[in-house]
Amino acid sequence: MGKVFKKVTKPIAKVFDKIIPNEIKPALPYLAAIAPFMLPAGFTIGGLSSQLSRAIASGAINLGSQAAQEGAAERGINPLSLALAAGSGYLSTPGVGETLQGSQIAGTSMATGQPITQAALAGTSDLYGIAEPTLLQQAQNLGLEGLSKISAPLERATNADLLSMDFVKGAGVPLGMAASEQAYNAALDAQRDYEKELAAYNAMTGQILAGNIATRIKAITSSMTNAGFGESDIEAALRQIGLLAVGGRVGYKNGGIVSLIKNRKITRKALRVH
Repeated sequence: MGKVFKKVTKPIAKVFDKIIPNEIKPALPYLAAIAPFMLPAGFTIGGLSSQLSRAIASGAINLGSQAAQEGAAERGINPLSLALAAGSGYLSTPGVGETLQGSQIAGTSMATGQPITQAALAGTSDLYGIAEPTLLQQAQNLGLEGLSKISAPLERATNADLLSMDFVKGAGVPLGMAASEQAYNAALDAQRDYEKELAAYNAMTGQILAGNIATRIKAITSSMTNAGFGESDIEAALRQIGLLAVGGRVGYKNGGIVSLIKNRKITRKALRVH
C-alpha cells in the first residue's frame, strides 16, 4: 500500500517542487498546520457536510505542503501526517464536539432492537424501555467522548484571533507535530545522503581493490610461469591465498592472483615480478 501511495504522489511532488519557490517551502508545513483554523466556520465543498469538507480541505493542504518540500519525491508523502491533518480539520469544525456527544449510544430499544443515540433519546417515546449499552457500544461511546474533548480547544481556535490564547492552545499541537515532522524528514534526508555517499565510496574502493587484485594476479602469474610452474599449480596457489574462486581459471592473458601452495615451496625469486 505504501509503495502504491508513493507511486501516486511522486509525480505531484516533482511538479510542486518545481513550481513553488524554495524560499517559502520551509514555512508551508506550519501554514498547513494552522490552515484548519483559518477556514470559514461554514466552509463546505459541494453538498458535503461541513466536517467532511474541512477534513478534505485540510488534508489537501497538508498534501500540497508535503509534496512541495525538498526530497519529497524520493522520501514520499507521510500518510500519518495526512490523516492527522484531515482529523484536525474535522475536529475543528464548530459544533462538532456536541455532535460527537450526541452520537453516543444511550442504549438499545427493547421494542425495535435498534440503538438509540443520546441526541435521539430526548425525543423517544419507546414504551418498552431501553436496554443498557453493550460493551461494544460503551467502547464506541468512550472513543466519541475522547474525540469530543480533543475537539473542544480546536473548535475554540477556529477563526480566533491569532494572538489569543484560544488560538495558541488549539494550534499548539498541530504546530508541534509539524516541527517534529520536519525534523524527521531532515533525518531521513541525512540518512539517504549518507547511504548514497557510502555506496559511492564502496563502489570506488571496490574498483580500486579489483584493479589491485588484477594487477597482483597478473604479476604473480607471470613470475610463477617464468619460474616453471604449471597452470594447475598456479591455480591452486591462487585459491589458497583467496585470490581465485574455487573452480575459477587463472587466465594468463587477463592476469590473476597467486598464493603459496602447501605441497610446493615458492621462493622469493619465483614471486618476483619480471
